[in-house]
Amino acid sequence: SMEPSLSLYPLIITETSLSLLSSLLNLLLLYILRRYLVFHDHLRSLVFQSHLFLLFSNFFVFLRGSFYLLHSSSSSPPQWSNLLCPSDSSPSFFIGQFLLFSIVICVERSYSTVKYDIYEGWTKHTTLIKSITAFWFLSIIFFHLSSLSLSISPISCPSPRLISTPVNDANLPIVIFGVFFLAFIPVFYPNYTKNEETLRAYVKQDYSSLNVRYQLKENTTTCRRFLVQNGLMAVLCLSMLVAFSLMTKEGNFHREIQYLFYPLAGIIISLNWLIFQDSIKRKIWNIYWDGKDALYIHWVNSVHWKKESEVPLLPT
Repeated sequence: SMEPSLSLYPLIITETSLSLLSSLLNLLLLYILRRYLVFHDHLRSLVFQSHLFLLFSNFFVFLRGSFYLLHSSSSSPPQWSNLLCPSDSSPSFFIGQFLLFSIVICVERSYSTVKYDIYEGWTKHTTLIKSITAFWFLSIIFFHLSSLSLSISPISCPSPRLISTPVNDANLPIVIFGVFFLAFIPVFYPNYTKNEETLRAYVKQDYSSLNVRYQLKENTTTCRRFLVQNGLMAVLCLSMLVAFSLMTKEGNFHREIQYLFYPLAGIIISLNWLIFQDSIKRKIWNIYWDGKDALYIHWVNSVHWKKESEVPLLPT
């Protein structure tokens, strides 16, 4: 039966809530990347674009879950078959674009490691902006063409008999993502160690170029963050595949649980930057304290030239 059992509603509520949390975290990260110069222009643009795709993926999952929960009690609820099929759904397309940007980031970080002495002085090239804009334009066209069907998933669902092994048509995207994340680790680890050794030697020899030291420091911290990010994502993919192999073969539940991958991935990746990257963490604190200062200034202005009996209590 393609109608959901009651056991699916807690799962749908969970994935909808997590996708909302993931979207909010991504929005905060995107705001900081857009407003502040926390990275080199090239890296900042690439990270911004990749997280924009990740945001859209989570927003899709949130809308999908909200759509069903809001209409499940109506006289004509949506067909459950139109809400399944993770392997052929739009989030797979968005995460695919995220992986493409990750490959470009690997190349960019490797180049910045090799050319650390001149890379910091480079400014954002118009060619890069035009290339990203063209890529966005083509991606949006492809997405709209693939979504012309009334069904959320334009390609037909895999049959239940294909969902009988940990690696199958339904969870193949997660397998592909896991392989990519594992492949990124041997790229970022040598870059991280190389930058750390170069920075240590550079400081010890008392070179005075702040630009080079800044670039080496950024290379070291960002490569470490990407290394942790890809390790955690590989563990997430492996954990989900193990969970699939241990689950009972209930078709709808088996397919639906895979949508948890997108909000979990968004939360892990966003927190990896928001909590552990010093340049971003400092900006978060600046936003927080600027907000408190603005509140205090507003309170001071509101009590100026008022009698003592009319002075409101200081907001806490």
